[in-house]
Amino acid sequence: MFTQDDLSKLTKSLVTRLPHIEPFLFVIPMRVLSPEEYQAKIPAPYPQTAACTSTEFLFQSEFIAQAPPPQQRGLILHEILHGALEHLSHPWRDKTITDESFFRLRNIAQDVVVENFVAELSEADQPGVAPADRYIQNFLPLPDSYSKYKGWNWRDVYDDLRSQADVQPNDSFDHHGYGGDDTPEAAQARAEAERLWKSAQKASEAARQTLAGNAPGIDNIAITAAAEKVRWQDTLADFLQSIPSPERKTWTKVRRRPFCTRQEYHPSKTGEQPALDHVYLFVDTSGSMSGTLNTVAADILGLMRAVQVNTLEIVYYDVGVQRRDVIEFDDMEGYTITSMPGGGGTAVRPAMEEVIGSPDYVAGAPFVVLTDGYDDYNIGSLPTGPLVWLSYEKPVKSDQGVSLLVK
Repeated sequence: MFTQDDLSKLTKSLVTRLPHIEPFLFVIPMRVLSPEEYQAKIPAPYPQTAACTSTEFLFQSEFIAQAPPPQQRGLILHEILHGALEHLSHPWRDKTITDESFFRLRNIAQDVVVENFVAELSEADQPGVAPADRYIQNFLPLPDSYSKYKGWNWRDVYDDLRSQADVQPNDSFDHHGYGGDDTPEAAQARAEAERLWKSAQKASEAARQTLAGNAPGIDNIAITAAAEKVRWQDTLADFLQSIPSPERKTWTKVRRRPFCTRQEYHPSKTGEQPALDHVYLFVDTSGSMSGTLNTVAADILGLMRAVQVNTLEIVYYDVGVQRRDVIEFDDMEGYTITSMPGGGGTAVRPAMEEVIGSPDYVAGAPFVVLTDGYDDYNIGSLPTGPLVWLSYEKPVKSDQGVSLLVK
């Protein structure tokens, strides 16, 4: 049986080999629990193995006892690195899939990052020694294909895995993650833990620099999270999903695009699902837009489908409306904007006034504006729906709406 004393001895042995991990050991408790205690803390269907939450690290005694000491050290280091690499306080959630699927795929992505880090540290600790003979060994068997993610942050790994049809959330790799809860108490605990983890990162880096020598080794590897990009797609998705929307009924029917183009029958889903009924996408047709429109348009159309927009109306404008295209949900998949009407100057307000004044205007529908930022975007008290500006060139300054810079 693996005990709390066994855990203390192993952590001390880790600090002997990796001195600059010591600050991370004191942020939150590390506890060994009996199978019964563990199940009470981390209920099924989460695997009864090991877990990290924002307030503690937990090890199921029978599970960790089955591993040889090098892998036990690898498991302890694995859990510590989740905190050190800021995995425990990251607020982002992919709302385009179920919570269960998101938590599983997120944990795979984070485990990939952590296990690559464990491999790098153990190799630096014993250079030239085969992985199976090292003092610290990887606990999870990383597929060779995951070595490409070395040095990535977990969000980029997540996006890459999510884009691959043959890599789906599953139970075979995800041993240690726990979704946690969203109570105010849990949020407060996460905020406090985040502050402590950042303090530990500073102490760890100070220790590393004190120990660092000229030769390659453990003390040349900083334990910090890889830089992460701010994704405008996430912000736009959150914006759209925050808008109250009715439940719409769907029924089994042929999805038109696959049937018309490939004569393939793809029935749509049945039942009730939340959806935005109508979204207006205003596209600035000025010349500076043409070079990058198609790439961003593909992202937006995919996002509209992911957040269940029933009807997308594309409004091409310069100083007025040039064309309006209506795309239904079933036709968004694979849709591309290959050309747009030529435009001269740019003035979005007249185009918005024309749309709002049309007899088929859907009052309250969100407005998403794709532009280059070269316009006066102050639209006064114009009664648009929820409004977001997406600019290619420079940030939009407007008296209404949310502004995002597309990069």
